[in-house]
Amino acid sequence: MGLLNPTRTTNNVIHAAAVTFDDGKTTDYEFALPILQKHGIRATFFVTAGLIGHQPGFMTWGQVKELASLGHLVESHGWSHSLLNQIDETMIYEELDWSKKELEDQVGLPIEAISLPGGRWTRQVLTACENVGYRRVYHSDPWRHAEHWGNIEFHGRFMVRNSTNVEILRSLLEGDHPTIFYYRTQHCLKELGKQLLGDSLYHRIWQTVARLAGQDGSSSQQQLVRKRQR
Repeated sequence: MGLLNPTRTTNNVIHAAAVTFDDGKTTDYEFALPILQKHGIRATFFVTAGLIGHQPGFMTWGQVKELASLGHLVESHGWSHSLLNQIDETMIYEELDWSKKELEDQVGLPIEAISLPGGRWTRQVLTACENVGYRRVYHSDPWRHAEHWGNIEFHGRFMVRNSTNVEILRSLLEGDHPTIFYYRTQHCLKELGKQLLGDSLYHRIWQTVARLAGQDGSSSQQQLVRKRQR
């Protein structure tokens, strides 16, 4: 789950944060959706198109369509959850284009946004996103305001994990400066780790740590769908 641009005004009024979910897991449908509906919150679900209806633990297309029918946004999270900064240019375009077209075919709505798998990006990835037709690109860096890359709006998010307690979540929603500073510092340290270890090794270590912590850090990368299944 991610939070986009939580802010507090000078009148101490909290602006509502945009809520996003990545991957398209059944837990988003079974647990998050009823809570969203109860409180009248509309979220964005970034789904991995090639795994929907094919991989255990992922939603069916019927469930994805229901999300859209209830007023939630359904957008792309790539085709197979490949990290786009670790594959060649041809595969980058396949991941972006196949996902966009499949989602548009299944949901019947234009797909203009993508959450980058693993939050990974390069200039080449952003150029490909723009060429394929995405207009909004989301990553996992804790930036507060959208930036622009050509015709693309480039959005950062605050990631909410199992370990995020109510106090931290409230602080993020209220725009608490020390909490935000902590998240940004943590992000900078992670980026330094990627530079020192290399992105591939860093990601493998992160997957191992996430599994030991009881989280599904792999995001089904062990069984990537490389063929477009129609």
